[in-house]
Amino acid sequence: DGVAFAGAEAAESGLVTASWRMGDGATLRLTANLSASEIAAPAREPAGRNIWGTEPGNLLPPWSVIWRIGG
Repeated sequence: DGVAFAGAEAAESGLVTASWRMGDGATLRLTANLSASEIAAPAREPAGRNIWGTEPGNLLPPWSVIWRIGG
């Protein structure tokens, strides 16, 4: 089976999230700060492991991108 786009959101703060459902049932998730300032990280990150970027803390650094994959 293929990959299906599951949705995306963009906030005025510069926070962008998007997710895709993989053929094996896992979810690939993008969390990005597309601003020049630190912004609050999403309140809850889904289960999974980081495949790019650092583990988010309370704040996301400017121009940062995190990719996670998990069940």
